[in-house]
Amino acid sequence: TKTLTLTGGTFAGTIDGAAADQGILEIAGNVTISGKTGHVANLDRVELKSGKLILGGDLKANELVISAGTLQNTGLVEADIELGDGIIEAGGNFVSNVKFTDAKGEFDLGAQTLTGNVDFAGAGGILKLGAGAKLDGEIDSSSSSSGVIEVSGNSNITNKVGKTNKISEINISAGSLSISNQINANKLVLTGAASIKSLTTSAAINGGDILLAKGSIDASSGGDISGNISFSDAGLIKLGSRKLSGSVDFAGKSGVIEVDGGVIESAVDSKAGTAGTISFSGNSAIKGVVGAAGKISKLEVKSGELSQEAAVTASSVVIASGKLNSKAEVNGEIEFAGAGGVLESVDAGNIKGNIKAGASGHGSVIYKGGSLQGNIGESGKGIGKLTFEGSTSASSNDKNIFADLIEIKANKFTLTQNSYANSDI
Repeated sequence: TKTLTLTGGTFAGTIDGAAADQGILEIAGNVTISGKTGHVANLDRVELKSGKLILGGDLKANELVISAGTLQNTGLVEADIELGDGIIEAGGNFVSNVKFTDAKGEFDLGAQTLTGNVDFAGAGGILKLGAGAKLDGEIDSSSSSSGVIEVSGNSNITNKVGKTNKISEINISAGSLSISNQINANKLVLTGAASIKSLTTSAAINGGDILLAKGSIDASSGGDISGNISFSDAGLIKLGSRKLSGSVDFAGKSGVIEVDGGVIESAVDSKAGTAGTISFSGNSAIKGVVGAAGKISKLEVKSGELSQEAAVTASSVVIASGKLNSKAEVNGEIEFAGAGGVLESVDAGNIKGNIKAGASGHGSVIYKGGSLQGNIGESGKGIGKLTFEGSTSASSNDKNIFADLIEIKANKFTLTQNSYANSDI
């Protein structure tokens, strides 16, 4: 195999091997190759040792080694790449498997497409995705967690990220990253209005520590979310029918979590001051304790049935047309915002706050267990119906009741209220 070394200047012709898989091209200086390299017969290896290599035409070789220097291309590069202390500035597409060998390595894909796998290989390095970038292979770190992915525009990753070991960090500073398969990272950071969207049910977001600013994490059409999430601004999590595991801290920011038939399995708090809203639609469940380390602003049931299986502490609990099936403690004022709202208290469903109607006749309360410890309705705005049920006995509290109708289905019942204003029994 022959070796050609270029140390500077412009090469206007084509460079080919004597036969396929033959020939080594070494670059040690600022070189421009305007023709095609490995066009008729692909080279065995191209090595950039220093300087800048500008490729005006396509390059085809078995291997492209960048130990130092900068590679710029406008044509197609077809070669497996070993990236050391060097930089790739893509102006054309790549069909390459990329392996990082140095933490100083940087691959700026720009708006181009990379077809092939990326391996940070425990060495670190940075992969940059600009607006329009697409990566059709897996991104991994085969020997240990390492590597950073920086996203600065709308881009797309179609395969797994962090299959063997988690990527150290994914940082989305602008635009939206769309994923079609699961991502695994020690840290996921979304700054400004940046967002991430999972497109398929297999596209789980496993983020370790997740920091969300004004943007969004959208899993409504995608996979589950796991990770300890902290809001740094008024961001949005669209969980849809998926599962959220890992703690959530609104951190005093007016963030929102929207759930439509999904499950929150983790604790949700706002440790830096009361803030944050969780909004439920569809038949959903909340299994994590809410507000124990800092109450949230609002828990909202818009439609469907919410199974509340852990204690909730919120400034307000708003029930529109849906049903809150409370099996645990509720600390906070409850308001029926719509006529069709239902609160059902069962088991350890201890309702500690007052229950109010947004308008007279709004809402129904069904007592099957636990306790109702606050006023029910208020003068001029009573709830529609209060039902006491129980297989053995049930008793009311010593607060006031304002309801259009009180229905008693319990085998034994004791009324101790101070007032039952305008209530039919």
